[in-house]
Amino acid sequence: MKKHIALCAGLMALGLGLTACSGAKDSAETAAEETTAGTATTEAVSETSSEEESSAAANEVEPEGLAHIPVTVEERALTSYASDTQALVAEADYFTLALPEEAAKEYPALATTLDEKAKDDAAKAQDKILELAAEFQDIAEYSSDFDSTLTEKLKPKVMRADANILSILCEGEAYSGGAHGDYWTEGRNYDPASGRELKLSDVVPDREKLTTLVREKFSEKYTTAEFGDALTNAADYLATLSDSDYEATPWTMDSEGLTLYFPQYTLGPYAAGAQDLSIAFTEAPELFSVKYLETCDAYVIPLVDARTYELALGDGKPVAVSVELSSDGVSDTYTCAYSIGNTSLHSENYCYSAENYIVYAGGEHYIYSFSSSDNDYMSLEVVDVEKKSLEEGRSVNASLYRPIFSWSEEGDYDMRSTGGAAFTNPDHMVLERRMEVLGTTSGRRSYHVGADGYPESDDAYYTLPLSYAIRTKKEMTLDTVDAKGEKTGTETIPAGTYLIGIRSDADQIEDLQLIDASELNIEEGDGWSSFTVKDGSDVQADLTKPIYRVTVDHSDWPNLVNGEAVDQLFDGVIYAG
Repeated sequence: MKKHIALCAGLMALGLGLTACSGAKDSAETAAEETTAGTATTEAVSETSSEEESSAAANEVEPEGLAHIPVTVEERALTSYASDTQALVAEADYFTLALPEEAAKEYPALATTLDEKAKDDAAKAQDKILELAAEFQDIAEYSSDFDSTLTEKLKPKVMRADANILSILCEGEAYSGGAHGDYWTEGRNYDPASGRELKLSDVVPDREKLTTLVREKFSEKYTTAEFGDALTNAADYLATLSDSDYEATPWTMDSEGLTLYFPQYTLGPYAAGAQDLSIAFTEAPELFSVKYLETCDAYVIPLVDARTYELALGDGKPVAVSVELSSDGVSDTYTCAYSIGNTSLHSENYCYSAENYIVYAGGEHYIYSFSSSDNDYMSLEVVDVEKKSLEEGRSVNASLYRPIFSWSEEGDYDMRSTGGAAFTNPDHMVLERRMEVLGTTSGRRSYHVGADGYPESDDAYYTLPLSYAIRTKKEMTLDTVDAKGEKTGTETIPAGTYLIGIRSDADQIEDLQLIDASELNIEEGDGWSSFTVKDGSDVQADLTKPIYRVTVDHSDWPNLVNGEAVDQLFDGVIYAG
């Protein structure tokens, strides 16, 4: 059995600001001039606000060129539960987009448009969850054994985000109690300078030329031999539309071309599913408004569920690329199967889910596959599309950094929010990894795509999340270091001192600073302690203040610090399974 992957992109404001590309890639070119990204030495690592980190990134010296626009995506799920059984009866999901502070200053009209859209979508979702919950009660009154959840969900993928266009693919699904659910696709496309929503005619001015090309490509993709007469050619459908309906045709634009979407029932029966058709810039550059042919030298394209993507590689010929989750039909785990033209590559890593992206950097195409497995372990696998190769046994402990997570009760429903920065810029990406140094935690740092296609770090250390502290059990003498990590001396700290980890090398070193007990929720029981940072606390690392270095010896269990077991030195050290 095979299941196609649903892939999304996903507060690059937390670590990334408004950045410029190293140049523009003309649509007729198949490779960009290779760029070199310097590796920055980390002189300061801190848990700052998103605005501060965005500002720092924006101040980096960048080559002039078409600018990437960082976009924060927050997905929100509104849920309603039965009062007696606590069963989930209704769910309404929506998303919001926002620009970090520096980008909002550069594109104020776009920031305003996104903010207004977010408020409008929030109001609609709040109405929808109440409507669905009421509908469930109506159904339950005459069908007591009805136990399905009524839903309406809209999920985003940021297809392109630069100074010329912000293009969002929205995939919707709904179930209202019938024989099957409904599915649909929307495209939200904005002009960054004016903030206005773009029409199809803005990017493809000549409707007749587009229709002619669609007719040819549709016949090639959806052949009569495979689909019979079940489908109407998309060109015939487009020809019947009024100007306003034509402009309403769902579409998105990525950095390599345009895609038109035809939802279920549009061109054929429900069983025929939905159709889509892509036109690459290299295929018909004369079709497009010139400004959209200018793209960044490095970019990301989210792979979309059940879609084979065509890439123009070094020889200029389109090559079909797809990723599937392949199951043995017995367990609930999968492996990734990559198809590049006639070449099939199979991962040896088992996972439960994956997010895949096409990454273009240094004139080469790669597939970045972020997968999750047991204990929420995340790994990144890189496929070289140009060489059609996968280096087995090589994966990176990494996931996209998505710091937004909250849950709240809103009266008649609950709301859960998750999210972070959309993955759009291979030259500036923040990745997170799990680590076990002084306990189990996660850390993040900034990366760019290296010469071999794998992420190459810009930072010496991982920044830790500043979410919990530890407490010394006895007087200890620790090394002190400066902001660069150079040893400055030693210092003795007394028993009962609270320390919070600020950075780590993810191997043996963890650097800590003092934290006052008033900033912590202190909970203790028989043989356990927990010191979590209070909600709303403005705890930040300050690298001008003393930094204490702990070096952990993992050669034995329990782990050792200064020759003594960790659990004999500290309270509150947490190891996860």
